[in-house]
Amino acid sequence: MRPSRIQIATLAFAASLLPLSGCADQPVVDSAASGSPLAPYQEALRGSGHTADDLEQEVLEAGQRIEEDIAECMKKQGFQYVPFVPPVMTFDVAVDEEEGVSLDDERWVERWGYGVVAGVGGVQLEEAVDDEPAEDPNSAYYDSLSDAEQVAYNATLYGTAEPSEDDGMSEEEGGETGGCSGAAAHREEVAQREPELAAFDDLIARMDSVWQDFESDPRLVALNRAWSACMEERGEPGFDTQQSAEESISTAYANLRFASDSGSDDEQSVPPSDLSPETDPQVAALREREIELALVDLACREETDFAERQASIQMQVEQEFVDANKEELDAMKHAAEQAG
Repeated sequence: MRPSRIQIATLAFAASLLPLSGCADQPVVDSAASGSPLAPYQEALRGSGHTADDLEQEVLEAGQRIEEDIAECMKKQGFQYVPFVPPVMTFDVAVDEEEGVSLDDERWVERWGYGVVAGVGGVQLEEAVDDEPAEDPNSAYYDSLSDAEQVAYNATLYGTAEPSEDDGMSEEEGGETGGCSGAAAHREEVAQREPELAAFDDLIARMDSVWQDFESDPRLVALNRAWSACMEERGEPGFDTQQSAEESISTAYANLRFASDSGSDDEQSVPPSDLSPETDPQVAALREREIELALVDLACREETDFAERQASIQMQVEQEFVDANKEELDAMKHAAEQAG
């Protein structure tokens, strides 16, 4: 199956934001907003003074550099690739003005579930232009390849589950995504760092890993296990972590959107923006399922005191990291502030 325009757009967009975000992953508790131990250091890395227009321009420029890097990498591996930066995407956040957004409020959950299908409180991607979506210039070339060549193309572009010894790229070059795209995103992230912060690359990488440390922390594992047992007792087995419940709905809805967007060339195919419970029975059924699952999830979160215990664990993990690296963190914070 040809890599969709949306996949490529998402990859370029997300990758170009890496150097602007401070840390690669965001914890369950927003450190910058909660006064957490890591908040002062993350804020120093993010810097200030970026307007929305500045950010949009930086995204476009970074996306172009990433795409050109990908093209050069693919050429070295024997494939054609034309740099392609899709139209800028804007974020429309829909919020119910009367009730706000609260996954801990039973009345809200009874109405919206997680808010995924209804788009309430969630981020909805809409193209900033009304014209037909820009055609990926790589589509025709990809479609001309044999099945085996397409597999190799995808592995070269996106990487494989296991690092390949002969792909010409080290694990460090490949970054988390892998392949030429991951290597390009990683190089862009490194290049965007201020020279004054170069000495702190290892520390910044370790800051990024705090989120992984939190997810694997025995205290959180035990909490998720208690929540999962509650879910099973209430007729919802198969969820190992609390976030996996909502993710199951998000994945199911995304599959419906992408299937509608790229599954058919028929002009009568329903565009993603028209998928709603009112126009599509599959979406209506998914919304009912979403509300049903979210209500059980809420009951189990309340039974296990999930939110407070999870936040407490994260704070402890961050504090442990700060205590172990305080001197180095303070030096990095000072360098970031001097760099502006």
